[in-house]
Amino acid sequence: MSEPTAVVHTRLTKEEAGASPVLGEVWSEELQRFIPRGQQFALDRAKVEDDPAFMLAEYDKRREALLTFIDSKLTEAEYTGSGYPVKGAMHDFYRLPEYDLKTVTKGGASKVANLLRFRIGKKRVTFANFTADHGSARVMVELVDAEGRPVGAHEAACSTAEKGFQRPGVRCKYGAKWERDKDGEYVRELEPPDYRAAENDVVSRAGKRAFVGALIVAASLEEVFDLERSTDAAGEEGSETKPGTPAAEAKKPAPKSDGPRLPFGDHKGELLSAQKADDLTRLRTWCEKKDPKKWAKFIGEIDEELESRRVAAAD
Repeated sequence: MSEPTAVVHTRLTKEEAGASPVLGEVWSEELQRFIPRGQQFALDRAKVEDDPAFMLAEYDKRREALLTFIDSKLTEAEYTGSGYPVKGAMHDFYRLPEYDLKTVTKGGASKVANLLRFRIGKKRVTFANFTADHGSARVMVELVDAEGRPVGAHEAACSTAEKGFQRPGVRCKYGAKWERDKDGEYVRELEPPDYRAAENDVVSRAGKRAFVGALIVAASLEEVFDLERSTDAAGEEGSETKPGTPAAEAKKPAPKSDGPRLPFGDHKGELLSAQKADDLTRLRTWCEKKDPKKWAKFIGEIDEELESRRVAAAD
C-alpha cells in the first residue's frame, strides 16, 4: 500500500483569492477564507487597538476630554466670606480652605458618570445594625460601563453618631421631643429619638457615598477629587461642609471656663470662646441684619472674642 500524499496548504493573499462568490464578503488573509465585510472591519479595528502606540494616544485623548469636561461643564459652589460652600449652593463641586483637591458632590459625580456611560451594576447593603439608640450601615456599589463590564467599586458607611443626625431638628424627625422657648428655639430634649426610624436615611446616605467613591475610582480621578472628603460629604449637599480644624483655628486660645454664651441656636448656652471664628462671624452678620439694636450686646461680645483671638494669633 502506498503512503498517502502530503497535502500542502498555501496561504493566499487577497489578490490571489480573487473575487468572493458571495456578495458582501471579502477574503481574510488571517482566517484564509471569505468572511462578511463587517467582520473584517472588526478584525482590522481590533488589530489597530492592540497597538500600544494607538492605546496611548487614545488614552491621552480620552483623559484630556474628561478633564476638560470637569473644568468647563461642572459648576463650582458658591462660598461664604470665610471660604466655605454656602448651604444649598454646593452645586457639582467645591474647594475647602487650605485643601488643593476638589470635593465632588453626588450631582457632580452623576454628571461624570453620564459622560462616561457608567451606571450602577450592583448595590448591596453589606452591614446594618439599628437600635433605638444608634444606627449604622455599610453599602457596596459597583459601577459598570455601557457593555455591562465592571469598571470600579467602593464601599462606604454612615452612622447616626455623625453630626448631621444629632441636630435637634433631625432628632425630632426620628421621634425626639424638645422643649422650646418663646422664639421657637430648642432648649432641652425631653425624649430621645428612636434611630430605628433612620434606617432608610442612613442606608441611602451610605449608598450615595459608595457611588461617589466608585465613580472616582472607576474614572481614576483621585488627583482631581479628594476621595475621602467627597465620600464623607455625599448626601449632605444641603449643609455647609467644613473640615476638622483649619490651621488658623488651631491658634485660637482654649475656651474660657466662663464668659459670654450663645443666646439661641442649636448650641444655645455654650461659651462664645468654644465656637469657631467662622461661626461667630456668621452669627454676627445674622444679628446685624435681623435686629442690630436688639442684639447690640451680643454683637459686642462677638467682636471682643474675635479681637482677643486676633491679638493672640499675632503674638
